[in-house]
Amino acid sequence: MFNQLYKKMKRIIIFFLFPIFCFSQINNIKITYDIKLIEENFKNTDDPIYRRLEENAENTELLFEKYNNVSICSLVNDIQQDPVLYSLIDLFNPDFYDYIKKNNYSLYNSNYIYSASDYLLSTNIKYIWEFYDETKEIGGYLCYKAVSKNIENSKGSFYPVTVWYCPAIPLEAGFKNYNNLPGAVLELQEQYIAYLAKSITFNEVEKFELPKLPIISIEEYLQKVEQAKKDNPEMFPDFKSNN
Repeated sequence: MFNQLYKKMKRIIIFFLFPIFCFSQINNIKITYDIKLIEENFKNTDDPIYRRLEENAENTELLFEKYNNVSICSLVNDIQQDPVLYSLIDLFNPDFYDYIKKNNYSLYNSNYIYSASDYLLSTNIKYIWEFYDETKEIGGYLCYKAVSKNIENSKGSFYPVTVWYCPAIPLEAGFKNYNNLPGAVLELQEQYIAYLAKSITFNEVEKFELPKLPIISIEEYLQKVEQAKKDNPEMFPDFKSNN
């Protein structure tokens, strides 16, 4: 009786510890996401612009790669890039994240704003998450729901962002600054865009580091933008000089 109980408990312990042992050997991860428009949040889905956005979204993927304590996410497009879609996604350039410093860096190239041709714009945004018991399966992984309600858009209003994270993949793997979650993000829903993981691979990412480029803060960046408007008004069609 005791031996049977012991063997049963041993199997249970092995079952639960097996994923931990497996993932303890992982130091990098690559996730590819499909991009979908959230149709109900658009006013006119019959508009040709929406149809163009929908077509471009179907041909665009978000690629997330993490190696040790640094990650990068970028958009991959099979057809011509749509600036409206990229604006909605707000990811014109690759984004890096340093998991030690808990800081996000966006790669920029803009000579008329900064003296260096390439630089990193540093942003440190921490979202507050509300965790729920609601679950669903994504690609065979059990995921849990979390929502952040302090996301502000360009018009100054707030909208919720919903993520589905997987505790069975105990790596902090979030993109676009959506981090601080106890597991990899396999689905994310913003105001107009949804991202759904379509493929996940482990230990196949080639080593990379944060680019060794000048780093400027958002405050420095905004100051340089204002100065650039004065020095190069032709680069800013909407800018009106006070002089």
